[in-house]
Amino acid sequence: MPGKLFTILLLLISVNLKAQVCTLQGQTPATAFPICGNGTINQPNLPACRNNSVFVPGCTDSRTNYGDNNPTYYRFTCFVSGSFAFSIIPENFNDDYDWQLFDITGHNPDDIYRDKKLIITGNWSGSLGPTGASANGVNFIQCRSNPLFSQTPTFSTMPQLIAGHDYLLLIGHAEEILNGFSLSVGGGTADISNTASQQIKANVATCDNKQVTILFSKKMRCSSIAPDGSDFILSPAMSGIISAIGLKCSNSFDTDSIIVTFNNPLSAGNYSLLIINGNDGNTLLDNCNNAVTNNTTIPFGVFPFAVFDSILPSTCQPVKLSVLLKKDILCNSVAADGSDFIISGPGPVLISNATVFCNNSISNRIELSLQQPITTPGNYTLTLKNGTDGNTLKDACNNLTPPGSIINFIIKDTVNADFVYTFFEGCKTDTVVFLNEGKIGINQWYWSFENKISTLQNPTITYTTGGNKIAELIVSNGLCSDTVQHIFNLKEKLKVDFLAPLTSCPGEEIIFKDNSSNAVNWLWNFSNGNSSTLQSPLPQQYPLTGTEKNYAVSLTVQNGNCIDSTSKIIIIKSSCIIVVPTAFTPNGDGLNDSLGPLNSSTVGNLEFSVYNRYGQHVFKSSGSKPKWDGTINNEKQPSGIYTWLLKYTDPVSGKNNLQKGVALLIR
Repeated sequence: MPGKLFTILLLLISVNLKAQVCTLQGQTPATAFPICGNGTINQPNLPACRNNSVFVPGCTDSRTNYGDNNPTYYRFTCFVSGSFAFSIIPENFNDDYDWQLFDITGHNPDDIYRDKKLIITGNWSGSLGPTGASANGVNFIQCRSNPLFSQTPTFSTMPQLIAGHDYLLLIGHAEEILNGFSLSVGGGTADISNTASQQIKANVATCDNKQVTILFSKKMRCSSIAPDGSDFILSPAMSGIISAIGLKCSNSFDTDSIIVTFNNPLSAGNYSLLIINGNDGNTLLDNCNNAVTNNTTIPFGVFPFAVFDSILPSTCQPVKLSVLLKKDILCNSVAADGSDFIISGPGPVLISNATVFCNNSISNRIELSLQQPITTPGNYTLTLKNGTDGNTLKDACNNLTPPGSIINFIIKDTVNADFVYTFFEGCKTDTVVFLNEGKIGINQWYWSFENKISTLQNPTITYTTGGNKIAELIVSNGLCSDTVQHIFNLKEKLKVDFLAPLTSCPGEEIIFKDNSSNAVNWLWNFSNGNSSTLQSPLPQQYPLTGTEKNYAVSLTVQNGNCIDSTSKIIIIKSSCIIVVPTAFTPNGDGLNDSLGPLNSSTVGNLEFSVYNRYGQHVFKSSGSKPKWDGTINNEKQPSGIYTWLLKYTDPVSGKNNLQKGVALLIR
């Protein structure tokens, strides 16, 4: 134990320990393992290393140093907003794994070391065993702790993910002796599975027309690409395929681009690539392990010059337009003032400048900045002309695109998330119907109601409680989005209840107290021949019958057409006169085996004492031993006369009473 304590204390010391720099894929933010959807990943141990210090909110100060010691990084994208649940299960439950989650949307992954705003949540508890995020986790980041002194929570509450955002999960281990772990994702409402359809395009990549670049809308697993190009067939077969290489696959697990190389140049014309099962036994797989459908066809053309492919508005009411080309162009052939282009349509559009995204002086994308946002929806046309630089666009082979080339694009109108709602009031529940008109091409709805969500255009929600309620709607037409929130109030529901003693004595006055909600009429039935329509009825009495008896007391309440009822059993004892027997026989036969007061369950502050003939105090009642069994320290006392003393408080009058008497112990 001292050795283990020394090791743990060393881990808590705030110093920068020198460790090997991380070099393997998956051990740095930039080379994180991609994950997609629910399921379990079995992660074997990786070599010990460290990249950099990590800030931990509420934990990092001048005395502590947190770092990504022996890390494994995972990255994923959220496609449906909601809560994110996962668990990290060590192969050896004596391992202490830590984790931290970052939102890296629009950031370099290495920014996690510098930008504190990227941190969402985490857990750095020193307690051993499983860790992760769950519904029952703590709602703060647990700092590093010593498991020998305290067990701190290893699970944090589920973070809320946002659709369209990219995330990075760091899993680390303080010790360099690792045994591996499994990462299980599931249990939350967020969806990190990319179920959108795969969009695939292909463009000629070189001047000699011997290479084609295939672009995917989803990330593809590098390991699923057959290097010999056997995943593809060219049609018409004007040339043979000799290789297929995924861009950036040398330092990443996935890619969105594959370069296919042919053994002979392709002449101008229209072609297609057919995706098939390659020599590696599969077609191409995306990050969610979904296979591209066998025999998928990708059309492309070989052009004598650069032609327009598509235009992407960057936002709703865009101030920038991204122009994509089917062939690479020379960056220096684009006029910086945007004068190579003119835009016409239902609204005026003026271009202020053009930016080219270059790679080795060539590009297939131009970004046009506009003087004002395009606010008028409709069909627009982009036309190419000679710019102030004296030419149109030149492709990478120095061929000019003819002036007058055009491409059409559509600007969508802004959307409105405002909604109306209709109440249908019930006695037990209220039903609310929500309505959004869905105009201007709205095709996505995301409603939030307390603990419920809906993606219907016009959902119906049932409420079982009253009070203020919040309903929020986010709508989108695929480009423009809007959010509206409404607060409304529902009446409290009619609910019946009352308070009363469940046990009482004959002749005692019993007070019944209404505990109902939202009632305006009351009807009591006391089962003693009396009833009442008052909210606070008069006290009730029950007769002495000589035997214990049960009475069913009911209360019915009403508000408008709503009625609710309940009943409770009131036990009236046979007698509440407290007496002490004059004799007892503690022989174990179950009859008169002890000495003590009878009918004393309703009184308060009861105290019962017994004395022998010498005045010696032989017994005093307690909660665990309310009656005397004729022994002292488990020794049987002799037969004879014993004196008793009884004190108690009357429950009705509140008066303190004292009784004395004698009893005969018979053996």
